[in-house]
Amino acid sequence: MYCDTMDVRYALGERDTVRVEVGETVAAGDVIAARPDFSTIIAYATMLRLSAEETKDAIARCEGMDYTAGASLGERRIGFRTRKVAAPFSGIARGLPDSGALAIENKTAEHEIRARYGGTVRAISERAIIVTSAVAQCGYAFADESGDLPPLHIEPALLDGAVTDDGIPPSLRTASVVVAHIAEVAHLTPISRSFPGTLIIGSVSEPVAWALLDRPHESESRRGMGAGIVVLDGIGDALSGARAVAPFQHLHGAQAMLDRFTQTITIIPHGDALREIESDLRPHENVPTQKRDPGHYGLACTVLSPPSIAALSDGERALCVQVGESSEHAVPIPAHNVTAYRLG
Repeated sequence: MYCDTMDVRYALGERDTVRVEVGETVAAGDVIAARPDFSTIIAYATMLRLSAEETKDAIARCEGMDYTAGASLGERRIGFRTRKVAAPFSGIARGLPDSGALAIENKTAEHEIRARYGGTVRAISERAIIVTSAVAQCGYAFADESGDLPPLHIEPALLDGAVTDDGIPPSLRTASVVVAHIAEVAHLTPISRSFPGTLIIGSVSEPVAWALLDRPHESESRRGMGAGIVVLDGIGDALSGARAVAPFQHLHGAQAMLDRFTQTITIIPHGDALREIESDLRPHENVPTQKRDPGHYGLACTVLSPPSIAALSDGERALCVQVGESSEHAVPIPAHNVTAYRLG
């Protein structure tokens, strides 16, 4: 796991009002800008059964007028009934004569633009607000779901060793619970069937790994009948699992996103949570990265290069990294076959 930053760009329109300043710290959900609420369009000609000429004259009389909620915009006697059009709320009328419609712009209501993630406002221009968030990233070996994960729920007791079938609190209905290790298929089965959240597991035994690969995804995960499963370190023992989940101990309540293309979890913590573990997360420069290769039963391998397009032994070209003990004996393997792993 290592530290990184993520920029989120919030587009601004001509009428948007910025509510933050450069350098200000915002939390997820904070209002950073607002714009006048969307106009309501009224099918004026249709409702009053007006001709094109009558519509233009009627709309011209309303143009720019300031109406209160319920005020009459027009009426017409049709047969034995009188049809009326009233303003749905207080606002200013804007005519759309070519379409026979009238738009009412709300003067008081606003559409708020809220920060999706916490961070620091890095830049503000006429076109956008950029919020920079401190994030942590780590690779994973296996996942059976995609998209955003529920917020992380960290129980310190679950980060130390193997989990039993009664080790997950039943009250966690929508959380991503982090556990160190699952050794027995008998413990995995009841959890995966009864727990509706997401399990992030440090490591699993080989029988549990086979059970996960054989899991009926359609009938459980995709129908919401079972837990989503993410395994960080692949096949290993309880000690390797505890090592893999150790950086999560400070990240309770953090938001998490799963990227299946890069096999990476991006974690956006609250407040200053990353500062406590920043020195442990930052990778060292000029040192070959240690990876896990699931194709070789979780054995560690050394990646000697950044990803690049290369030819495999069968002639196919793919995004690869060079793996080996030295550059002289390096071989290319697909980048998605290795999972980020930092030796403890």
